[in-house]
Amino acid sequence: MKTPLMRVACLFCFMIPFLFASCIRKKEIKVGVFESYQDPIYGFGISFPTEWAKDPETGKRIRVYSSLDARDRFLDPLGSKPAGVSIEVGIDMSAGVTLESYVDEMKKHLAETSILGEEEKMSLAGNDAIKIPYSMRVDSRNVIHGYKVAALKENLITYVEVMGFNELLDDYKVIFDTSLTTVRFGRSRAAKKKEDISKPSEIFETYRGKFFDIDYPANFDFKFPQKPNTDLVMELKGYRQDCVMRLELSDAKNLTVEKVLEQNKSNLEKAGYRIKNTGTTTISGNRAQFVNLSYLRGEVDSRAYFMVQGNRLYYIFLTWYRPQSNVYMPIFAKMVKSLKTKS
Repeated sequence: MKTPLMRVACLFCFMIPFLFASCIRKKEIKVGVFESYQDPIYGFGISFPTEWAKDPETGKRIRVYSSLDARDRFLDPLGSKPAGVSIEVGIDMSAGVTLESYVDEMKKHLAETSILGEEEKMSLAGNDAIKIPYSMRVDSRNVIHGYKVAALKENLITYVEVMGFNELLDDYKVIFDTSLTTVRFGRSRAAKKKEDISKPSEIFETYRGKFFDIDYPANFDFKFPQKPNTDLVMELKGYRQDCVMRLELSDAKNLTVEKVLEQNKSNLEKAGYRIKNTGTTTISGNRAQFVNLSYLRGEVDSRAYFMVQGNRLYYIFLTWYRPQSNVYMPIFAKMVKSLKTKS
């Protein structure tokens, strides 16, 4: 006959596996609101969580990260930024490429830095595809796990690459599986006229960030170049590489917006710009100064805005192809007007 103490001990032993399982249970990443991206030239695309950081390269690929910190960590795997995950979708248009030849090259490339898993056959958006899992050792504590999937349609290779640090690849499995069901394959460039591709879309999307929100044409890409002594640098542009909005956030060093403008006018002239005139406007409820510019070489016009909020300087630089001023100036004006700063 078991005593009360023995029954308690037996119950505790019975519960140990369940207690242990609860302690090691994987982090649950829920599927929330997704947004979509479609390349304006070749049409490939994918959907992903709306809060993820987007890094597109028009006509080539789109890469999204679970956060801006995750982006920085992938760029510097040995860095101190929090780890995360990423998804990339792109195309390969090499002449005469087959799915088998592409996969062979893909395996050779991955094998240079990673340990490959077993090749798998699968379906990607209803097409036959091949998946190559891999693991890449970063240091004694960190491994990047991932897989690359490739498929051939209309003589174009469309690929998807998924990566995550350590256990995160498994933690985000539901997100990855959901995104893969939304993949859109690339198509021939001839499907659109060059003139249509180069025009900014009339449909706008919204970037929501730590320092500001801003609306931009749906066929514009944005990137975050690195620059010393800045809180953030963001570039937004479409098909034309000479039509760009660049935002830089930095310490205003207790200067007024008027003083900032005066200091920067000489810098702009040294950079090859001719100052045409200056003016005053309002950005996100704050008084701002702007200067209209023409570049001494080429058919390019520009405008620079300076706005100070708290002790942070918002510097906005616009440049556009002069023959298309009537197309780009209204778009850039709408983007500037949409800017909503955050304290």
